[in-house]
Amino acid sequence: VRNKDASFRTFALISSGSCLFTTLSILSAGSDVFGEVDVSRIAAQIVSGVGFVCGGVIFKSGKNLQGITTGAMIWFSAALGMCCGFGEVYLALHAFMCYFTILIIGEILHKVTSRDKE
Repeated sequence: VRNKDASFRTFALISSGSCLFTTLSILSAGSDVFGEVDVSRIAAQIVSGVGFVCGGVIFKSGKNLQGITTGAMIWFSAALGMCCGFGEVYLALHAFMCYFTILIIGEILHKVTSRDKE
């Protein structure tokens, strides 16, 4: 939104990719080609892989840290995608509403506390 490297497109792609990987893991679990497949293994790899991407958007400059919220948003978008991939669309919708509420309240609190420092 504010000319950040991780934009809506980034979050949408990570969420969609997580959904696709989760759906594929469920579909492969019922396949005779792969034998018995543990669906949770792919889900665990999504979490760790996206965590690696999140670490890449966090930068430290002196005492300042930037990108922590962006990293958390990327990680959360992967979780939303996994919810949809597992067929838990209502859980994803409720989580998104909580996520959106947290962002709005956080922005308000950030503005209020920033005024106190001026």
